[in-house]
Amino acid sequence: MRVSQFYQAIDVSRFMPIEQFSERIGRLVGMMKSAAPATGYDEVLVAGDPEWRSEAARRQTGVPLSDGVWKTLTDTAASSGVKPPAVSTMVGNA
Repeated sequence: MRVSQFYQAIDVSRFMPIEQFSERIGRLVGMMKSAAPATGYDEVLVAGDPEWRSEAARRQTGVPLSDGVWKTLTDTAASSGVKPPAVSTMVGNA
């Protein structure tokens, strides 16, 4: 299986002032979010919305870890001589 990726960074300020770009993007996002959501959905999301929500939730409740991941982390800590935090100090355990 072949996998390839391409990343491109563009310096928007070479094309227009950042303030103008931000205002235009704000209008575009507003236009998209004002559209009626598709059947079966409650709202229109734009790129980044799910990730920002997930980040906010995890800042509140912690990053969920499966039992297997937690065991791997504690085993690695033990083999390295590092004491892992007590589970009771962790939030958002899965």
